[in-house]
Amino acid sequence: MKILHIGGTGFLGSHIVNKLITRNNQVTIITRNPDKEMPSDKSKVSFIEVAGENWPIARQGIAVLGKCYDQMISEIKSDNSIPLSEMLPAQIYGNGGMFDKMIAMAKKGRIVILGGGKNYLPRIHVDDCAEAFVLAIEKLPLGKRFIVSDDENVIVKDLMSQLAEIFGAKKVLKIPKPLLRIGIQIQKFQIHSLRKTWADSPSLQPIEKD
Repeated sequence: MKILHIGGTGFLGSHIVNKLITRNNQVTIITRNPDKEMPSDKSKVSFIEVAGENWPIARQGIAVLGKCYDQMISEIKSDNSIPLSEMLPAQIYGNGGMFDKMIAMAKKGRIVILGGGKNYLPRIHVDDCAEAFVLAIEKLPLGKRFIVSDDENVIVKDLMSQLAEIFGAKKVLKIPKPLLRIGIQIQKFQIHSLRKTWADSPSLQPIEKD
């Protein structure tokens, strides 16, 4: 099978690619970083390099901080222009990604809980998640949405407390919900300002050909 993978060098994407090529699929990856290390044999993969964050050009579509993704999916679903299945993974853990950052903070004695920590957060190991994506390509019907998760959820506070105990973190920092909401609003403002800067800067506009 010939497969085009957008972002196949990332945490989950690289594991999906690895499983695809072990099943003798022909995989082409669209990526901003073809030199990034991957858990698979890169000689068996073709790469198409696209503009990265530091390229002095205007990016469009899902490349612009992902702002067009939801709209694109809605349009595809409404006019049935492309056969589509949606995969909605839980929080992914494994060797890499955000989980590595959580472990690194725990090793430094810093454990942070956002809000009260009493909420259940579904999780799934990266290998299991990648396997689910590949099986969806091979077997599952199109036009469906799938939640990809382990069969057992964990309370956030319990998980972070366990990490603190394992790595000897003496203090667990809890960020109250009101302060968390303020931080989210600040982040949204920063993203909006960045988008406006890109849109208003002549140096970031595409060059028109004669």
